[in-house]
Amino acid sequence: MRELDWHQRKGDAGFLEWLAPPHLGGVTRRLGVEVDGPARVGGHVAACAEAGNLQAVYAGDVTEALHSYLARAAECFARQEEEEAFGAVMDAWRECRASELVLFAQEFEARLDSTHAGREGESAEARRAARDLARGLGAQGPPREVEARLDALLDCLPDPRFIPGLLAIARLPSAEEPQRVLRLCAALRHVGPPFDVEPLEALYERMRPEAWASAARLSFVISLGRDWVPRELDAKAGELLAALWEALRVRAEKESRNASIREQWLPRVYANPEDDDVRLVMADQLMETGDPLGEFIVLQCSPTPDEERIDELLATHLRSWEMPLGGHIDSGATRFERGFPVAVRMAKEAASLILPEPGPAWSTVREIDWATVAWSVVHAQWLAHPHLRGVTRMRRVEPYWARLMGQPPSVSRLELWGSVADQVYRTPALGDVFDRLALWPNLSWLELHAGHEEDVSLCATSTLATKLERFDATLPGVWMLTVRPGDKVPIEVTLASARAVESFWGLLSAAEGFGKRGLRVRCHRDVDAARLNADRWSMSRFSHVEWVSMSALR
Repeated sequence: MRELDWHQRKGDAGFLEWLAPPHLGGVTRRLGVEVDGPARVGGHVAACAEAGNLQAVYAGDVTEALHSYLARAAECFARQEEEEAFGAVMDAWRECRASELVLFAQEFEARLDSTHAGREGESAEARRAARDLARGLGAQGPPREVEARLDALLDCLPDPRFIPGLLAIARLPSAEEPQRVLRLCAALRHVGPPFDVEPLEALYERMRPEAWASAARLSFVISLGRDWVPRELDAKAGELLAALWEALRVRAEKESRNASIREQWLPRVYANPEDDDVRLVMADQLMETGDPLGEFIVLQCSPTPDEERIDELLATHLRSWEMPLGGHIDSGATRFERGFPVAVRMAKEAASLILPEPGPAWSTVREIDWATVAWSVVHAQWLAHPHLRGVTRMRRVEPYWARLMGQPPSVSRLELWGSVADQVYRTPALGDVFDRLALWPNLSWLELHAGHEEDVSLCATSTLATKLERFDATLPGVWMLTVRPGDKVPIEVTLASARAVESFWGLLSAAEGFGKRGLRVRCHRDVDAARLNADRWSMSRFSHVEWVSMSALR
């Protein structure tokens, strides 16, 4: 027999023993292997090759797959997708287990840990999870914790970083317990060679005679490691790896030059966030070194920006350009203008923590979206930090939390998310939220989303009402209210659906607190015209009334 077709076969590392007997020594090819997904097989491809003299795996040749993974790593690296490039390097290692790939992966990961800390995404999270598990494997701990780590390893892709921790477990005094030995063997078979067999042989010598079953399994794993023959990269694979080393070196040098330019100019940008000239001088120098941030700044400062090119740059670099803001923002949701962040959305889980001091990069931010976090311990000192002096708008703030924000010095526009009146019934102390907001030195525009007539009344009768230049309240899909005290017609109501008629008169009564100088009513055609006509006299309390759309009143 020369070929095995395992299409649709689900299995586990236990097939290694089945492949090992001499009568399968002629098998040189297997097709369609799947062990809870192709990734699980990769962990012992090389081990299977040694056990059964397999020359090829999956549906193609090992060398061809190796070249493909290394080429993909180079392509991803060129596109600035470094986490994905690292994953492709690890896939290449799973094909041939060459020590040269381990050395490159170690250097590559050190770079990622220093330059991509906090980066989000499936690839980054998987890499960090495997790294952290590898660090925890050899740590001393209760037996159940050790066993839990061994079980968790089986859900990860095979990784050479696991080997030192597994060998450290083999050295533990409690390692000879039969069930723990079986777990250790399963983990080692999953990862596969090369690994040092000396700690395993010492463990084997410590095992009790009655544990013969687990000792036999350990003996098999020892044979995998002892019989492993190191593989060398072929010429093409060596060239591809050398090209990756060179690309890594060139990028590091380029980033070093770019870093010096940024160190020189970023403090000036942050100190003068409205000065485009400073940004453009910095952009020119960055473009000379090929830094894409330079091109991005120039494009966004242009009177006729190339939006397609801007989108391309953001798709590639957005997360790296967000990183100076720290790890407590919702990555991918940042809006940029003139080359720098101006609007961010806080991560929901981060908003309930005591936030670290905002760095200088926050100086260009104008808007913070709090993502309707239900509660927060963010204190007034954070919002009053000098680096947040440019923040003029805060969105989706829960009303109760707004009472605890202190008095943000620069915020002029605030969006409350949720009904204040509803919460007052549960939390009476919330009734003073509008009076507290009146203490904000520059607040002039208040938006109330998902509000009710009672909310309008609470605001209109508070000390905040006389300070506001604009007040917006919305019950989505039903009505909208806008108050501009300085306009000729200060109050405007839009009735968006038939449901609005039920609350229209209560809404008008509440809005009277802002004044009765003028009223404008906009109606959707579905509004009950007869009911409005019948009660039209109720609007006589306003000195001036306008009906913008009269179609609903015919």
